[in-house]
Amino acid sequence: MAKTIAGLFETSETAHRVVQQLTDSGFDRDQIGLMTSDRGNIPSGASEIEGGDMASTALKGAGTGAALGGVAGLLAGIAALAIPGVGAVIAAGPLATILTGVGIGAVAGGGIGALTNMGIPEEEAHYYAEGVRRGGTLVTVAVTDEDSAERAIDIMRNNAALNIDEKAREWQASGWSAPTAASTTASSATSHAASSSMQGGQEHVLPVVKEELVVGKRQVERGGVRVYSHVTETPVEETVHLRGERTEIERRPVDRPLEAGEQAGIGERTVEVRETMEEPVVSKQARVVEEVVINKEETERDATVRDTLRQTEVDVERMPSGAGSMYQGEERRLAPPNTRYSGVERRAAA
Repeated sequence: MAKTIAGLFETSETAHRVVQQLTDSGFDRDQIGLMTSDRGNIPSGASEIEGGDMASTALKGAGTGAALGGVAGLLAGIAALAIPGVGAVIAAGPLATILTGVGIGAVAGGGIGALTNMGIPEEEAHYYAEGVRRGGTLVTVAVTDEDSAERAIDIMRNNAALNIDEKAREWQASGWSAPTAASTTASSATSHAASSSMQGGQEHVLPVVKEELVVGKRQVERGGVRVYSHVTETPVEETVHLRGERTEIERRPVDRPLEAGEQAGIGERTVEVRETMEEPVVSKQARVVEEVVINKEETERDATVRDTLRQTEVDVERMPSGAGSMYQGEERRLAPPNTRYSGVERRAAA
């Protein structure tokens, strides 16, 4: 099932770098969307209206290059828009396709509707739209499997994607609140119209939906051990006792007659004496003094998974005589369970 990975970034330069890395890692340009505030590129006569005129305005001129830099060639479909509640923006990729294809008026809430159509819950869609209005840049990418989802998440996380919930709490602390009344009113009006048009013999079915928790497993890398060896040198010294020979010549003056045994001493004679000495002989022998054994064993543990499941509850209230509708249905929605990755949202496409 297709999913949408969304990340909000403080600067357009960071978002452009994310788009470049996404395309370099194999994502097609038709999968990548971008929306950024750019009031300078909207014509001065444009206002924040709901309609197709501004939604179909194509980006042209030098202002486009200034707003998108080198990322313009990496995205499919670029348009300048004036979105109610957000202001002048530049949209590209799937976001531009949704807005310009059907017109802002046909997508409930303009930019909010475009995001919800991509699978982002309405509450978070308001957060992203407010982030864009405050000068942030939104990048979305459509994925079809877990590997590509993890790859997109890693790229956004490595480029400091903002934690949208934390930013929303900061904005709410300063007085901002998400405009949810319009969508609630529209939902109530639709329900009332359906019940009022019922005639005798007809029936209206309200599906009662209950979510079930499905827990799977995946293998992730959590670190490890790197063992390496290197050679060190240590100076050593050893004292060795050496022996040697040295020839000494001594002349002694004498005065005596030549003895009979010394007659051979008259004439030429040569005597050679050889000297020897000891010198150190060095050799080295390698010996194993320790062994480092590396092994890995499997461990098992039990993990408790906690989440929140939603279900539809239908309350039936009998109306007094003369009321316009036969019954009133109320759907109670809980906040959807989300998985956060350092400010990056993983959403299933609608």
